[in-house]
Amino acid sequence: MKGRYFWFFLGTVIIFILLISLINWKLVKKDGGQDLGYEEIVIPDNSKYIPKDAELTIHWALSQDSLTEYIKRNSRKRKWKDKQSAIIELRDRVFLVFGIDYKKDFGDSINKQISLTLLHNQETNKTDWMIFIKEIKNDDESDFIETFVANKSNETNKTEIEKYKESIIHIIKYDSTNNKSQIALSRLNKNNLIVLASNSEVIKKGIDASEQEISNQMNDVNIIEAKEKLKKAFCLIISSPNILNNGLTTKKAINEKIFISLKAKRNKILWDGLFKAKDVYEGPYLPIVYNKEASEMLSKIGGNIQDYAIINQPSRVIRINNNDPISRIKNIFFTSLFNERNEYLPRLIIEEENKFAILIKEPSGWIIGVKKDTEALKKINQKLNEQGYKESTILEDSQELRIWAKDYIINENNEKKLIHEIAGLLKKDKEYNWWAENIEAMNEKESEISQTFEKYIVSRNTKDFNPLSQNLQLSQPSSKKIIKEWSLYQLAQSLIGKDLTEYIQDLEVNINDIDDLGNYTFKGNLTFKEDL
Repeated sequence: MKGRYFWFFLGTVIIFILLISLINWKLVKKDGGQDLGYEEIVIPDNSKYIPKDAELTIHWALSQDSLTEYIKRNSRKRKWKDKQSAIIELRDRVFLVFGIDYKKDFGDSINKQISLTLLHNQETNKTDWMIFIKEIKNDDESDFIETFVANKSNETNKTEIEKYKESIIHIIKYDSTNNKSQIALSRLNKNNLIVLASNSEVIKKGIDASEQEISNQMNDVNIIEAKEKLKKAFCLIISSPNILNNGLTTKKAINEKIFISLKAKRNKILWDGLFKAKDVYEGPYLPIVYNKEASEMLSKIGGNIQDYAIINQPSRVIRINNNDPISRIKNIFFTSLFNERNEYLPRLIIEEENKFAILIKEPSGWIIGVKKDTEALKKINQKLNEQGYKESTILEDSQELRIWAKDYIINENNEKKLIHEIAGLLKKDKEYNWWAENIEAMNEKESEISQTFEKYIVSRNTKDFNPLSQNLQLSQPSSKKIIKEWSLYQLAQSLIGKDLTEYIQDLEVNINDIDDLGNYTFKGNLTFKEDL
């Protein structure tokens, strides 16, 4: 695979993993039992044959029977077969990228453990791949490799055999529509472990890595440590920094491997992850002491909250030239809450806040809550004045409301028009400064809280909830917008030929600092619509 096709495949695999478990399933039970089965993360024995420098490795540990039962258990009776067919079709499309007909070539002859690995070949500047499977012996004792080669044999395909050390490598060469392609496969050990690869050289590289402990993923200390921290999952992803840096446009903020584990519950995909930053933040890290206080602040916000973010050390996070990866990543999310027209004042507020801030998007506009800070308010007022905004004060329900606005004239269709532009409003209470985009948003904040959001706040205050330092919750419109901007998704959509964001309900992302050495954790979930 050359560069362009590598990203097509990569995006597809990731989107496939997200959707294979939870595509538009309607729950029929409310008393538990909707989890997708997963176990303690183990480093499979095929890791012995995966070089440390692999671009991407996905260890999948979910049987087809478990998936089928999960879909059936969590779906309406009249729909589950259609959903199962859709997932199987999507799975088959992914494996066809490798020239593998899943049903014909694999069938029931492999167990639930499948591992996929991508490696960048520096000599050819192409992407090589390996797929590891374990053969299940049938009653007729038919050999998987013999059957696979026989299925691929025809007048145009050529088959060859190479011997490398103690292994026999079978090579199938055939013509595709674009270029000459091949699949190589070999049995690697007595435990029925089989590898399929883009060519025989990749298999040889894997065999060499297995003989040198420092060269393979089985003995990679970082992977072993990550496994202990991520615990249970049905899928483990080990990625080079290129994946998130390029695929999610984080401007090369991530320095070393990224580890992600996936779980599923009801109509949610949940993930936990670890990564290391390229540039270490040099300033002091504040302890996460605001979580309870932030939840209490949120519980007092009324109206129909669509999106919100809780940001620790906002002045650090939002700083444009900050090399801290949280700054890079959160800047992307900041744009989902605001736009060029209304983001000037929010950025001023965030840049001057050193403790924490709550950013909220309601139908009428944005709302920001911060701790009272006289000096920060003076700086914000000064910068607004420099931009021509003048302050005025009015009383509303016996409370002081400060407004910053300016008037100017524009020419529109050869006519002069007077524009009255409001930067924002400020209302104080005993402990906090509450900023709003307009009077409607301020009034929404003080109206009755929506039942949906009230339930969400209650869930955040349970013993099981462990918020991280940076938190973002996006509604469906904002989730779709931000996901559509990710190049991984764009490439996946190009290959699949379908807009998958129609199934999305909301997205939650949480990121946390571990220490001042640049180590970070992240977690979140993607919720799918229950009834489509």
